[in-house]
Amino acid sequence: MSEESYIQSLRAVVAENNIEVAQLKRLQELVFLRRQNLGILRDDDNERMAGGKGSLRWQHRVRSALRALRKNGEAVLIGRALYRFLI
Repeated sequence: MSEESYIQSLRAVVAENNIEVAQLKRLQELVFLRRQNLGILRDDDNERMAGGKGSLRWQHRVRSALRALRKNGEAVLIGRALYRFLI
């Protein structure tokens, strides 16, 4: 089985939990738990981004996946770090 992308993980979390609206922090937690349970966390996922004070790499990857879903019209930013899903 090939490793699922963060976009696929995010879509799966939204579908499995029947999420219509969620905050970024909650989505990050759910995606992290899913990937941890599947055993597909990358070795560098828990490293900090450049500068040492930034977010962890997996948090950045979830935000990037959200941007991709927004670009495809599958999610809408409706507030500060609050997303509505149209999946």
